[in-house]
Amino acid sequence: MKGFVHNESGAIAPFFALTMGVLALLTSLVVHAGLTFLEDRRMQALADLIALVAVRDQDYSADHALSVIEDQGLMPHAFAPILTPGHYTADAGLDPFDRFQPGQRPFNAVRVDLHARIPGEDGRYEVSRLLAEAAAARRDTASFAVGSRLVRVEGGLSGDLLAALTGYDGRITAMDYRALAEMRIDSLDFLNALIGESRIRVLTYDDLLDTHVPPDTVLHAVAAAATETAPAVLDRLAGGALRRARHVRVGDIVEAGAIGSHPVLDGPLGAELSALDLIEATALAANGDHQLALDLDATLAAVRLAIGEHPQSPPVGAASLPGARAETRQLDLLTQLRVGLSNADVRVQAATAEAELTRLRCGPGGRVRADFDVTTSPARLVIETGGLLGQVLALDLGSGERRRVTMTHAHINNGSPETLRSGLGADASLLGLSLPLGALTDPLLTEIDQLVENLGAHIAEADLFLRGASCGRPFLIE
Repeated sequence: MKGFVHNESGAIAPFFALTMGVLALLTSLVVHAGLTFLEDRRMQALADLIALVAVRDQDYSADHALSVIEDQGLMPHAFAPILTPGHYTADAGLDPFDRFQPGQRPFNAVRVDLHARIPGEDGRYEVSRLLAEAAAARRDTASFAVGSRLVRVEGGLSGDLLAALTGYDGRITAMDYRALAEMRIDSLDFLNALIGESRIRVLTYDDLLDTHVPPDTVLHAVAAAATETAPAVLDRLAGGALRRARHVRVGDIVEAGAIGSHPVLDGPLGAELSALDLIEATALAANGDHQLALDLDATLAAVRLAIGEHPQSPPVGAASLPGARAETRQLDLLTQLRVGLSNADVRVQAATAEAELTRLRCGPGGRVRADFDVTTSPARLVIETGGLLGQVLALDLGSGERRRVTMTHAHINNGSPETLRSGLGADASLLGLSLPLGALTDPLLTEIDQLVENLGAHIAEADLFLRGASCGRPFLIE
């Protein structure tokens, strides 16, 4: 026994055995951690995929998410996805966690909580631990503009409006107007014809876009670039219109993908443009933002008057998300009276119109459906003062009815607007308190509105234009 204790020939064996045990333990921990990491990444990738597909298809149901799981070769009953749709605002000024608002419409984003589902004691499946979280959004945008008029007598007044803007004395019939809208002109052919008609020397198309030309030269270029099937009214317009109007910048007419204070054309160089869009854009650019503007500032009062506002787009222009609004009016008179220690503002507006893009749906092949809410009013009066009184009187002669309309890619292709109106009504408030005028006047105003419509006079209309749409791809946001 004493010799066995002092024998050192096999001393390495216990140490080797202990080392191998520790290495085996470490190896198992590393493998377990690696497999766990891979499984977590696999679940995260699955949650990301569910979010991207849900927001792409705009289907936020659990059944749709389970179909995505099944398409990946997994067992759907082993998962319990919970989808929360909401609205995502891409604003760098907001905290990243505040950009997604769950449940807020219009939906353009979704948050996915992917849970495991395990069988319970009674044989039913129960939701277990959270496997992964993901969130995705999509950016679908539309370009639209809304214009208004106080009254339209019978059909074809849109052609008369175009005639008034261009100075053409003849009559533009409905057939001519439709033919101009349907006639497509290649943008490069138009620009080349414009170079020839204006006899300017430019090296690049960028130089041409920054050039100012007479508006009647633009109409001659449109006629030159048109085919032999162009309507005869195009030659008559080019022959005597806009001779005294101010020069217009070519880029303001054919600038790609933008809508400013007047309607311009979508599409890059080489695209097909509507002849009517070119003519209207030229007329509006030549006439400025308003047909008449007045700004007077005196000791006792300041008066600001604007008449004839052109079709307006949302402030974001061509990249309008659902929820964007545009408003316009044909008369805006603001009188600021300086009485005593405070001012009194009296604002009168006529032919007002407001349009809101409520929903944008994108289908295969770039086919879109855009939903709008439009409200019009023939006249509004608002009197405000500083101090405690605030708004003294507000009177609106519109019914306040929101007219809903759906526009498609067909409106983009032919450039035709949708014409809507809310009808007559009466809504008033005094010192912030609502006055019951509607109950007394609405029946009478409804009868008057119907009578005027039957006589062919349409009061307080709005023209809604869908200029273009872009169906964005979904992207992860968290």
